[in-house]
Amino acid sequence: MPKLIFENTGEEQEIPCDEPLQEICEEAGVPFACTEGVCGTCVIEVVEGMENLSPFTQ
Repeated sequence: MPKLIFENTGEEQEIPCDEPLQEICEEAGVPFACTEGVCGTCVIEVVEGMENLSPFTQ
């Protein structure tokens, strides 16, 4: 199962394949505002594992 590690807290979350990342991040306290990626409130840096992500879209 994929795992998400929050570097600022060290918290680790296993990610079920059908659960949206936004829900996991919100549960961990990552702030969201517009939920559309426009305002920049929820900017997240992927440190490693990019090869496991879907291609970016606009």
